[in-house]
Amino acid sequence: MGIGGSEWVIIGLITIFLLFGSRKLPDITRHIGKAIGEYNNTRQTLLKEVNKVKANNISFDDNLNNEKNLHFGKIMHGPVSTEREKLEKIAASLNIDYLDISDEQLRLIILKKMNNENF
Repeated sequence: MGIGGSEWVIIGLITIFLLFGSRKLPDITRHIGKAIGEYNNTRQTLLKEVNKVKANNISFDDNLNNEKNLHFGKIMHGPVSTEREKLEKIAASLNIDYLDISDEQLRLIILKKMNNENF
C-alpha cells in the first residue's frame, strides 16, 4: 500500500498552507500568475521576432541587393555531404573562385577573405 499521485498533491497543498498561512497564499498565487503572464508575453514576442527573421531571410534569397541583409551573405540550404562541398559553398558565398585549388589552400583563402571583410 503506497501513496498515490492525488494524495501527494493534497499533502503538498496542506504543507504550502501550513508554511505560508492563509494570508500569504493569495499574494503567492498572484505573483505566480504574474510570472506566468510575463513568460507568455515574452514567448509571444520571441516567436514574432523569430518569424520576422525567417521572413527576412526568405526575402533575402529573392533580393540579393537588399541593404538590410548584405552582412548575412548567401543562405545555405540543407546539409552538405563532404568537407569539400562545404568549402565550395562558403567560397561561392564569398565570391571566391574555388576551381583547381586544394582544400587547404581554399581554407586559407576563405580565412583571409573573412578576416579582411571583418565578419
